[in-house]
Amino acid sequence: TLDVVNDFAKSSPFPVKVSRNLKRMGWADNFLSAARLASGNLLAFCDQDDVWDASKLERTAAEFDHSDEVLLVAHHAQVVDSETRPVGRVFPRPIQAGHYGSNEVPLAHYPGFVITIRSYLLDLADSQVRPQSGFQPGLAGHDEWLWMIAACTGSIVVIPDLLVSYRQHQNNTCGERHSTQRDRLRWSWATGADAYSSRAANALEVASYLDTLGGQWAANGQHKWAANAFDRANRYRFQAWRAARREHLYSAPTRWTALRIWAQIMCSGAYDFRASGRLAALSVAKDAAAILRRPHESGSKDDPYAMHLTETAVPVEAANNDCPDPCPALLHGLTGSEHPRPRRVESR
Repeated sequence: TLDVVNDFAKSSPFPVKVSRNLKRMGWADNFLSAARLASGNLLAFCDQDDVWDASKLERTAAEFDHSDEVLLVAHHAQVVDSETRPVGRVFPRPIQAGHYGSNEVPLAHYPGFVITIRSYLLDLADSQVRPQSGFQPGLAGHDEWLWMIAACTGSIVVIPDLLVSYRQHQNNTCGERHSTQRDRLRWSWATGADAYSSRAANALEVASYLDTLGGQWAANGQHKWAANAFDRANRYRFQAWRAARREHLYSAPTRWTALRIWAQIMCSGAYDFRASGRLAALSVAKDAAAILRRPHESGSKDDPYAMHLTETAVPVEAANNDCPDPCPALLHGLTGSEHPRPRRVESR
């Protein structure tokens, strides 16, 4: 790889700086290390097997000119084959393009090869201290972490432009997972209690990380960032509550207990029909089928899941996909341990 890069540097129309690490760092820390070596005000990450549109940098840079609050800009990519021939798909699946303030940024992030950041975003938190990733083993990736920090400290812009050709070949480390509607249905129906348990645990870890980060920012006088971090932590707590409820639904000992858990999820607004549409309807149908697969006998007083239901209240604010103060109390009934209430800091 170094020989290829050095050969490219000799004929490149722009300066190329090659830095060799003394030890293997892993892909995420390697990206973050390279970003810290760069000197520009804006940084774009390049995956070596993709092809940039000639207007990529100009188009994304223009979005930063609209506001100093914009810390990250994401675009989309067209999927191409190994010979760079378009295959008629867009990646990632577009969400509504626009300008997202801190309270509006989706929890799911865009991948690194389609994002551009302000370079000082790297200095707003310690990148060596990151939560576990919700998408692959190990710590959060550079893109996952940067999206999280940008969402707390500024705003994010997503544009619909296809500014990278995302090349798919046999040696992709992390390629596009193309699937048909039937494939997605099969994967969804195969998701069970273990998967929801893992999602709940990860969401709680991210929430704890954001609480800690918010506390550090508050101590340094960055009260607005701190408030945003606490609010985002609460969104992750609600995500954990929802995943934990579905874990209990899929492992409930009786149909009656599963039915009551399903009713609680429905009343909380956790399926979020307004935002998810058909995906929410699929989740409802999948959970209803899981209920029918449970034994028909009624639950007893010794049923631990029934006890959880009686100890746990439904968050009134859940319909807005937000979860302020009630969430730690909710999770107490699910996990059997007390979760500290996040400190609330007034924005200035």
